[in-house]
Amino acid sequence: MTILKFYEKERESFQKEYELKLTDQEAQTIYRKLLRHFKISCPWKTIRFWGTQEKGRSYIHGSIKLPHNPSLGLLVHETAHKKVAKHTKKLMTLMKRMFAYCKKKNYWRKN
Repeated sequence: MTILKFYEKERESFQKEYELKLTDQEAQTIYRKLLRHFKISCPWKTIRFWGTQEKGRSYIHGSIKLPHNPSLGLLVHETAHKKVAKHTKKLMTLMKRMFAYCKKKNYWRKN
């Protein structure tokens, strides 16, 4: 699966999640809870916030880089990269599990 096809399928499958915007504090909390629940070990469990463009980056040492007020979809995508490096079916499956966990724990903001 090429990267562009993966992103297209991801945006179609998780449209609701990509529309839900989080505050910086909510993103930090959910990131730490996802790491702990899915047993992903990272020495630094931090998010570096920068800019407003909707893209992110996952670093090998544990931190991720996200825009201010990221979407839940982007947060889960970058967190899933801590366990699965490439854009494969495994990454998509892990993202589905992470979204199910977020729904179960009621991390959706009620507006």
